[in-house]
Amino acid sequence: PMMVGGLEEHYGFSRQSLGLFASADTLGVCLCGVAMFFLLARFPLRLLILTGLSGLFVLHFISIFISLPGPLTFVRLLAGFFGGMAYVSTLAWFAKLPQPAHGYANYIVVYSFYSAVLLVLFPFIIHEGGVVAGWTVLTVLAGLAWVIAWRLSWSETVATDSPQPEGQLNF
Repeated sequence: PMMVGGLEEHYGFSRQSLGLFASADTLGVCLCGVAMFFLLARFPLRLLILTGLSGLFVLHFISIFISLPGPLTFVRLLAGFFGGMAYVSTLAWFAKLPQPAHGYANYIVVYSFYSAVLLVLFPFIIHEGGVVAGWTVLTVLAGLAWVIAWRLSWSETVATDSPQPEGQLNF
C-alpha cells in the first residue's frame, strides 16, 4: 500500500492506474494459486521456492526502472505470481515438517517483525528516496530470502506408505 502512495506522489499515476497497480499483485497471487495446484505435485518444493524467490527478485529489480503505469502493472502481476509461488511452496514445505506448527509459527514471527520494521521505515524510505528506494528495499529482501532458502539444509525422504511427515528442515 505504501508503494501505491509513492507512485501517486512521485510518478503522478491516476487513481485508475493506482487501482490497477494495487490489484495486480493480488491477481498474480490468485493465478499462481491455480497453477500451484498442478506444479506442487510435479516439482520439488525447494525448486519451486527458489524459482519463486528468483522471479520476485528479478521483477522487483525491473520495477526500479519502470515509471509507466501499464508496464509496471504487468510486471507487478508477474511479481505477484512468483511471490505466490514462493509463499505456497513454503507453506507446503511447513506441512511436511515433523512439527509443522513450529515452522509456521517461526514464519509468522519473522514476517511480523520485518513487517513492523518496514511499516515504520517505509514511509521515510519512499519520502527520501522515492519509489526507486522502495523497489530497492524489496529487491534486497527478496535476494536475502533467496540466499537464506538456498543455504538451508534441505532433506526430503520419500515415504509413500508412511503417514509420518516426509521432510525435515535443518538450519
